[in-house]
Amino acid sequence: MHDLRLGFDADLICRVVLPSVPAAAGLARKYIAPAAQQLGVDYDTAALVATELVSNAVRHADTGGDIELWVSANDSDWFVAVVDRAPHLLPRLPHGTYELPDDKAESGRGLLIVALGGGRLSVRPVADGRKVVSARMALPSWA
Repeated sequence: MHDLRLGFDADLICRVVLPSVPAAAGLARKYIAPAAQQLGVDYDTAALVATELVSNAVRHADTGGDIELWVSANDSDWFVAVVDRAPHLLPRLPHGTYELPDDKAESGRGLLIVALGGGRLSVRPVADGRKVVSARMALPSWA
């Protein structure tokens, strides 16, 4: 299935609408578990990626509306994407040389952790006034 809103060719495994509240990260972990099992990917990795993307959307793009969590896969990769209603608020994606936040900083590590764990991050606004932040990871060779 090609989903124009997400911008990649993949089969949809899971799509969940979550409230834009801090508890959404916990809900994301709940919903990602069966998707991770179906894909044959490590639950802890899937939960970390989903939690970080959902937490970022809630914290930095909170517009009072819902957010969406999507899990998709194709023959070689799996994707976790979060859709929010703040296309004007684009996160700084880590690339190249990574600069760690100050030791006393209470945030600023989530997307870096996802990138260092092998996730290829992307962000793009979509035509309907929302944006998609996604992580693309290679499927295990046995999946």
